[in-house]
Amino acid sequence: MTSSSNKNTAISVKNLCKTYYLGNGNNSSNSITALDNINLEIARGEVIGIIGPNGSGKSTLLKVISEITAPDSGSVLVKGKVASILEVGIGFNPDLSGRKNIFLNASLHQMSRKQISSKLDQIVELFGFPRFLDTPVKQYSSGMYMRLAFAIVASIEADIYLFDEVLSVGDIKFQKASMNRIAELQKAGKTICIVTHTPALITDFIDRLVLLNEGKLIMEGEANEVIYAYKKRILNIQENGDRLKCEITPEELKKRKTILINDNKAFDLLGAHLEVDSKKTAEFISGQAFDVVLLFKTDVSEPLNLAIYIGDYSRKLEVLSFTDKGRVYNNDNVNEYRFKIPQNLFNELHGYIGISVVLNNQVLLYYQNILRFQFSSENKIVKTLGYFSPELGVEVKSILRSSQ
Repeated sequence: MTSSSNKNTAISVKNLCKTYYLGNGNNSSNSITALDNINLEIARGEVIGIIGPNGSGKSTLLKVISEITAPDSGSVLVKGKVASILEVGIGFNPDLSGRKNIFLNASLHQMSRKQISSKLDQIVELFGFPRFLDTPVKQYSSGMYMRLAFAIVASIEADIYLFDEVLSVGDIKFQKASMNRIAELQKAGKTICIVTHTPALITDFIDRLVLLNEGKLIMEGEANEVIYAYKKRILNIQENGDRLKCEITPEELKKRKTILINDNKAFDLLGAHLEVDSKKTAEFISGQAFDVVLLFKTDVSEPLNLAIYIGDYSRKLEVLSFTDKGRVYNNDNVNEYRFKIPQNLFNELHGYIGISVVLNNQVLLYYQNILRFQFSSENKIVKTLGYFSPELGVEVKSILRSSQ
């Protein structure tokens, strides 16, 4: 590798190709194209995320940048010292303790013993398991391995940091500590590349998102734009259209039903679907209204509270709920219930819908994640923030100043 000639460029990838051959020999019919003519420029101090399905070339790209793997053709120009965490356990001696592996691993990144000692408290704090510091790392779980590796690499003095799936390891406390450390590196002007399968964790602090699939660079740009393309163009294909579900069968509903009180057929959901302009669909734009349509039977003659909630499917987080209180339903026939979502309510959202049934302040049952839909912005050029974008009333007055 060679240093980049452009002083504002940290990493320059040009026409990068890498093929792996399965078995013996170089048989093209038994090969995997990990990188297919990748071109990518990363500016100094830029923080980018790299997403894509398994086998898309994400990890291979970082390995080539960090010189762990050599490309078949093309070039990677890097300016500055690189610190990377790409695979669990690289650079660790399983028979040595965590403490000794800290000094060993850091020394591989050209840190002196004095420098390592000055960073030891920070590394241990990031690691989060001080009582295991003098335990051989072969007794660590894979999560502890990754946490220790991240703690070491994130504490190394470098210009460029490459992280592969570190934020998906560990609990919320570790994720928060990791993101805080990445934010500190970002504030210090470091260049950071993060490979992740959970882009929602990094959208708040990255400058750009890169999407790879089958070794090709599909697109790069603003995070929400790329995530939307990933879900629509790639995940939808891989899941055979099941990612968006505008209708659900009675058989599927039974699998998503959770009974909390009893199973006396107090409420039986027979079907559910989404409509816009009386047509079933699961894809909307922010300017459209749509209906959630439920078909059910109930033996309850008392007032029921029917609660509908909408969540963010990517973050597994409920963002809206509504309860229709104290309604008595027909006990003899099937009831059709329409819950109307007004137009201009949502920004971009890959959402899911669930319902719960409440009688006398007790939840009888609920149906989780029965329908999934995609809301996209009408104007993809303008970045929208937050989940909601309702039309709010505005009043403007011109007030004359009183003369003094």
